Amino acid sequence: MVIVLMTPIIHLAIRRLRWGWLLLMTALSISGVWIPLVGFSPSSVLWFSVGAWFSINGRSMAATFGRLRTPLLCAALPLMVLDILTDGMPADKYVHFAFLMTAVLAVYGMAGGKHLPSTEPLSGPPLKDGDAADGGLILFNAAAMSFFIFAFHTLPLPLLGCRPVEWAKQLLWTGSDNGLLCIAQFIGATLLTAAVSMVVYWLLLWLCPGVLSVLTGRKRTYS
Repeated sequence: MVIVLMTPIIHLAIRRLRWGWLLLMTALSISGVWIPLVGFSPSSVLWFSVGAWFSINGRSMAATFGRLRTPLLCAALPLMVLDILTDGMPADKYVHFAFLMTAVLAVYGMAGGKHLPSTEPLSGPPLKDGDAADGGLILFNAAAMSFFIFAFHTLPLPLLGCRPVEWAKQLLWTGSDNGLLCIAQFIGATLLTAAVSMVVYWLLLWLCPGVLSVLTGRKRTYS
């Protein structure tokens, strides 16, 4: 919410500085030089600015990074392992940042960039599951589902007594310090959290699609 209040400033900075604004926010995120204000961090401004840059310039992140998805994925996987192995070490701060950057961009690259020209603006009325766009069938609203997973995995669940991500970690944790097992648990908890969130998403889509549409901001997507 704090970042949203900065939207006019971020918009102006992107218009004036273009790529320079993203480079500046990347440098601030790595260095940690920032204003000590709750809910206001350089990394959050950076990620918000990345999405804003593509939106302002009418480009699809999936299409743009789709051309680089293979090298990004090849870089993200070893960085993920290195991030886990260096956990708690001084170098992990930089390794973790590099992993996040490559992993997020790799996911966007694998999100179906071949279906969208990189210059096509994302505009028009919201599309619902089952709707068609550009002659293709929308099998599911990827934007809505991804947003739902992002929001839902941090919410407390009364039946589980904790958040989905915490429940997944507790379920898979064995107490072992074995490096390979820790990596498997890390990946497994992530996949299990996503799976639980997707099941809840599909249940809401089936039982109360109107409520789900409001919860996900009626996000538009192409497939």
